Amino acid sequence: MPVELVELRNGVVIRCSFDSGSAWLEVVRAPQVSSKVLIAEWRGGIGGVELVVSPDERFLAVFLFSGQSTQGYELFSLDPLVRIGGLPETRGHGSAPSFSPDSQHLLSLIDEVPRLRTTGAFFEECQDDDSDERAVVDLAHLFVHLPSSPAVVHRFAVGIELPLSTGVDALLDWDRYDTIAFRGGELALRLPSGPGLTSEVHRIPLPPAADITVIQR
Repeated sequence: MPVELVELRNGVVIRCSFDSGSAWLEVVRAPQVSSKVLIAEWRGGIGGVELVVSPDERFLAVFLFSGQSTQGYELFSLDPLVRIGGLPETRGHGSAPSFSPDSQHLLSLIDEVPRLRTTGAFFEECQDDDSDERAVVDLAHLFVHLPSSPAVVHRFAVGIELPLSTGVDALLDWDRYDTIAFRGGELALRLPSGPGLTSEVHRIPLPPAADITVIQR
């Protein structure tokens, strides 16, 4: 049974173990003093886990992924260990969630098959080499979780305004991993919006005020 673990500054050790369909969390506060709880059961199976601790070490996100195009996380307070929320198993790909430096936000970006925002149609069905028309194409969703209000996970579409003549393969091949960073209290989001769909970093206020749209140059 694979095990993932982290050690906090106060010496507490957190272990997460999993098998094909279940995951358990164990907190070891002293030798022979530990608590173990079942935290997830996925019918499609669990392929791996990653533990993400907030900078102030008050919260823990247990990132789970199936290895079959789904992922999610469970969110816990650490003292005491209590589940306070999470993101249910969600279809798509992306990296483990990230806490902001002040521990006030937990962000997760998960891709989707490119779609036109206005109609929901797949971009592949609307792509036209001869068209001069531009449209907003959603590539992912940004999930914003406030540990101080853990019952609600806010969801924002992430899209690029671009020509309908853009090649489909370029949109499918963008790097959706490690796209999130933080700068000066804002989200720094890396998206394929430069010339030729090269990566550019866009600074977004936290929390976002609405769905995110950047313009491809």
